[in-house]
Amino acid sequence: MKTVTLDEAQATLPTLVDAARAGEEVVLTDSAGAPVARVTAVEASARPPIRRIPGEVRSRPGWENFEYDPELFRPMTDEELIADGWDADVIPTRLAFD
Repeated sequence: MKTVTLDEAQATLPTLVDAARAGEEVVLTDSAGAPVARVTAVEASARPPIRRIPGEVRSRPGWENFEYDPELFRPMTDEELIADGWDADVIPTRLAFD
């Protein structure tokens, strides 16, 4: 185990990271010599990444008959925004493609 002060660590951080990658543990100390941090390598995750498959949700119980409703994602009208609590002065102006 290697021990270095914070000042030394600031000057030699790339070297310390390389040492950690190689499996060495580096302890950082303050000016009084008290340990404040440890630099170690991060272990690779044992869990494989999640692979998402389009339409997979429909195979789960309760989702077999799911129907997408485009009305859910329709832009709100100015009246709906005001009714929802928006101040009329801060409602964004409509974009050219609206």
